[in-house]
Amino acid sequence: MGTARTHAYFRLGARDAKFVAPSLDREHQEYNPVALQHLARGVAVVRIPGTDAREIDVPAPIVDGGNPEAVIKQSRLHYGVSRATVERNIAKVLQFNS
Repeated sequence: MGTARTHAYFRLGARDAKFVAPSLDREHQEYNPVALQHLARGVAVVRIPGTDAREIDVPAPIVDGGNPEAVIKQSRLHYGVSRATVERNIAKVLQFNS
Protein backbone atom coordinates (compact mmCIF):
# COMPACT_ATOMS: atom_id res chain seq x y z
CA MET A 1 0.00 0.00 0.00
CA GLY A 2 3.05 2.27 0.09
CA THR A 3 2.70 5.72 1.54
CA ALA A 4 -0.77 6.45 0.23
CA ARG A 5 -3.02 7.44 3.09
CA THR A 6 -6.42 7.80 1.46
CA HIS A 7 -7.75 4.59 -0.06
CA ALA A 8 -10.72 3.91 -2.31
CA TYR A 9 -11.65 0.37 -3.29
CA PHE A 10 -14.21 -0.78 -5.80
CA ARG A 11 -15.30 -4.44 -6.04
CA LEU A 12 -12.31 -6.69 -5.33
CA GLY A 13 -11.46 -10.32 -5.91
CA ALA A 14 -11.11 -12.71 -2.97
CA ARG A 15 -7.32 -12.49 -2.68
CA ASP A 16 -7.24 -8.69 -2.84
CA ALA A 17 -10.17 -8.38 -0.43
CA LYS A 18 -8.35 -10.48 2.20
CA PHE A 19 -5.27 -8.31 1.76
CA VAL A 20 -7.14 -4.97 1.92
CA ALA A 21 -9.75 -5.69 4.62
CA PRO A 22 -7.36 -5.29 7.59
CA SER A 23 -6.58 -1.72 6.51
CA LEU A 24 -10.29 -0.93 6.96
CA ASP A 25 -10.63 -2.44 10.45
CA ARG A 26 -11.99 -0.33 13.30
CA GLU A 27 -11.05 -0.76 16.91
CA HIS A 28 -12.60 -4.03 18.15
CA GLN A 29 -14.24 -4.66 14.77
CA GLU A 30 -12.73 -6.43 11.76
CA TYR A 31 -13.84 -5.41 8.27
CA ASN A 32 -15.45 -8.31 6.41
CA PRO A 33 -13.44 -9.04 3.24
CA VAL A 34 -16.51 -10.59 1.62
CA ALA A 35 -18.17 -7.16 1.68
CA LEU A 36 -15.41 -5.89 -0.63
CA GLN A 37 -16.21 -8.66 -3.11
CA HIS A 38 -19.89 -7.76 -3.39
CA LEU A 39 -19.92 -3.99 -3.79
CA ALA A 40 -22.54 -2.79 -6.26
CA ARG A 41 -21.51 -1.16 -9.51
CA GLY A 42 -20.43 2.43 -8.85
CA VAL A 43 -19.93 1.89 -5.11
CA ALA A 44 -16.52 2.28 -3.48
CA VAL A 45 -15.29 1.83 0.07
CA VAL A 46 -13.22 4.87 1.04
CA ARG A 47 -10.92 5.30 4.01
CA ILE A 48 -9.54 8.74 4.80
CA PRO A 49 -6.96 9.00 7.59
CA GLY A 50 -8.62 9.58 10.94
CA THR A 51 -12.02 8.34 9.78
CA ASP A 52 -13.77 4.99 9.52
CA ALA A 53 -14.21 3.34 6.15
CA ARG A 54 -17.49 4.14 4.45
CA GLU A 55 -19.26 3.32 1.22
CA ILE A 56 -19.82 6.06 -1.32
CA ASP A 57 -21.68 6.11 -4.62
CA VAL A 58 -19.58 7.19 -7.57
CA PRO A 59 -21.93 8.28 -10.35
CA ALA A 60 -21.23 7.12 -13.87
CA PRO A 61 -19.90 9.81 -16.16
CA ILE A 62 -22.41 11.54 -18.40
CA VAL A 63 -21.82 10.47 -21.97
CA ASP A 64 -23.16 12.79 -24.61
CA GLY A 65 -22.32 10.57 -27.54
CA GLY A 66 -19.69 12.97 -28.80
CA ASN A 67 -18.13 12.68 -32.21
CA PRO A 68 -16.55 9.24 -32.72
CA GLU A 69 -14.58 10.36 -35.76
CA ALA A 70 -12.99 13.22 -33.80
CA VAL A 71 -12.06 10.86 -30.96
CA ILE A 72 -10.43 8.40 -33.37
CA LYS A 73 -8.53 11.20 -35.12
CA GLN A 74 -7.32 12.69 -31.84
CA SER A 75 -6.29 9.27 -30.50
CA ARG A 76 -4.30 8.51 -33.63
CA LEU A 77 -2.54 11.87 -33.41
CA HIS A 78 -1.52 11.34 -29.78
CA TYR A 79 -1.00 7.59 -29.56
CA GLY A 80 -0.65 6.33 -33.12
CA VAL A 81 2.54 4.73 -34.37
CA SER A 82 3.10 4.11 -38.06
CA ARG A 83 2.86 0.54 -39.26
CA ALA A 84 6.43 0.72 -40.58
CA THR A 85 7.71 1.69 -37.12
CA VAL A 86 5.79 -1.12 -35.45
CA GLU A 87 7.04 -3.69 -37.98
CA ARG A 88 10.62 -2.44 -37.60
CA ASN A 89 10.38 -2.77 -33.79
CA ILE A 90 8.92 -6.27 -34.06
CA ALA A 91 11.72 -7.28 -36.44
CA LYS A 92 14.34 -6.00 -33.98
CA VAL A 93 12.79 -7.97 -31.11
CA LEU A 94 12.48 -11.16 -33.14
CA GLN A 95 16.07 -10.94 -34.36
CA PHE A 96 17.25 -10.24 -30.82
CA ASN A 97 15.42 -13.30 -29.48
CA SER A 98 16.59 -15.65 -32.24
